[in-house]
Amino acid sequence: MNQMDLIELSRDLAIKQADDHADPDWKETAYDVGVEVAHNVSAFTSEDIFDAMPPVASTHEPRAMGAVMRRLAKDGVIEATDHYTTSSSKVGHGRPSRIWKSKVYGRWSS
Repeated sequence: MNQMDLIELSRDLAIKQADDHADPDWKETAYDVGVEVAHNVSAFTSEDIFDAMPPVASTHEPRAMGAVMRRLAKDGVIEATDHYTTSSSKVGHGRPSRIWKSKVYGRWSS
């Protein structure tokens, strides 16, 4: 196993652990909000989903957003791009934040 494989394996494990420990209602709300965001904008980051979440939605494991984004991609709602922007959230500490492309932008949503 090369170093890149180990990095990907480590990332996948961290996303799974965060997903396993996040509040299930929060994850479902984040997914639903992600679908709505994708219907309304052509490209966005996970921070845009956080910003659109209702104030009552919370989890002690916000890193689970990675699993939410993967689920949205798996379900054909979004796709990853090779583009990043600088995180603007306090907790993001200026880290790179992936830009996701909506595959449902402009389509009617319920």
